[in-house]
Amino acid sequence: ADVVIDVGSGEGVEVDDPVVNGDGLVGTVTAVTGNSARVALIVDHSSAVSAKIASSGIKGLMKPMVGDPDDLILDFLDSENFVGKGQLVVTAGWRTQTFESGYPPNLPIGEVVEASLREQEAQQQVHIRPLADLRNLDLVQVLTGGSRG
Repeated sequence: ADVVIDVGSGEGVEVDDPVVNGDGLVGTVTAVTGNSARVALIVDHSSAVSAKIASSGIKGLMKPMVGDPDDLILDFLDSENFVGKGQLVVTAGWRTQTFESGYPPNLPIGEVVEASLREQEAQQQVHIRPLADLRNLDLVQVLTGGSRG
């Protein structure tokens, strides 16, 4: 799941730049030419985003549900607190030895749409719906010039 946009290295776009629209996170730049760039959407099977629940700060790793790219799963690292439906999920911007987030913190990603207590207890996960309409992308913005270190 990726799209091509009509800006590239001529406008300062680099690989790994985050891409957003007016609603939220769209994806990340995976390749650039002088005047275009390829963007892997957050629903792409290769995508993973360090994320957190905005209100509580519960952190986890968000990735697409296998077989259902419209369904994003937030796997918690560890939490005693439960997450409720309707809560906003934003980028966390953290890194570990095994995972590096290319996104700055606090970009809106999506909303919790399913958060059964049983699933949270058994699998430590909730289901997220992206805020951005990834099937109907008209205008996006590339966040350029960020820190790479």
